Amino acid sequence: MNLEVRFLKNSEINIFQELVKYHFPKKNHIFVKKKSVINFYYNFLKNKDLKILGLFCSRKLVAAQGLITMDNWDLKLKKHLYLAFTVKSNKYKKDCLILFLNFIYNLKPNFLGTVGTNMSTAGMILNKISKIKNLDHYYISNPIIKKKISVNLVNINKNKIIDKCIKMKIDRNLIRLPNTIFEPKKSKKYFINKYLNNPFYKYDLMKFYKNNKLQFFFIFREIYIKSFRVKIIRIVDFYGNFPKNFNISQHIIDYLLKNNIEYIDFMVSGIENNILKRLGFKKKNKNIHIPNHFEPYDNNKSLLNYGIFINKYKKKVLVFKGDGDQDRPNK
Repeated sequence: MNLEVRFLKNSEINIFQELVKYHFPKKNHIFVKKKSVINFYYNFLKNKDLKILGLFCSRKLVAAQGLITMDNWDLKLKKHLYLAFTVKSNKYKKDCLILFLNFIYNLKPNFLGTVGTNMSTAGMILNKISKIKNLDHYYISNPIIKKKISVNLVNINKNKIIDKCIKMKIDRNLIRLPNTIFEPKKSKKYFINKYLNNPFYKYDLMKFYKNNKLQFFFIFREIYIKSFRVKIIRIVDFYGNFPKNFNISQHIIDYLLKNNIEYIDFMVSGIENNILKRLGFKKKNKNIHIPNHFEPYDNNKSLLNYGIFINKYKKKVLVFKGDGDQDRPNK
């Protein structure tokens, strides 16, 4: 039996789609129907190879492992990888994840992680390498609107005085990046290509200034749940630093009130709870319910896990939902 692991060529996208069509558990996967989704997340810069590893048995593709990489959107951002979509042939009984991991380790990445792994399949192996944990979940609730999809959210006093030195601006203009102490260091090109020029979702920047100097920004998108006629905001990425004594909750609450939005939330690892509490965010606990899946909407699934298997950065690494493949189209 001749086994080979390598990156799929761009010309092999059809055989990847065939593998997904016949061997992925859920039918009608978007990768089968839309090459544009595959190309955006795995070959945005139109290289010869996809960011998808293939396992070939006697030259036949029997398994594939997608990698979400920062250099997919900016070639200068090397060696930061997330394990993503996985599919394998039912006829190939061996667990091919070990073969893929051996290949990836030989690439000598600075970082290897995952967001949203299935604990009944790949997660069983990955959990032995490094503990799979749940991302922390934070939110700010609209104190006026009647809750339709969330349960037991804690409101903040909306009458608190706003610090006039702090400004919030929402737009899609990214002129320059603020300084940051966090890893990984991302780029203006990365944010523009991945989010602001995203052909599937409309992302916006929520920027915060102190004395007219940009401190940090969130990447977010508004989600409308048609069956409940409700809007929420999901933050998927972040860049910058958090100044001391910097509370943004009243700016955000005003925006939620003005736009009739139920809440704003995000999932993250790497930011201390006291920092986010100081900003004005509340941490979700077991008594609070905030849905996670919206495409299709699933009110039962609210947790999102992550794992870090290689980390060569000296500073703390931030992991957001948008870093993996958890914020791509499913329909």
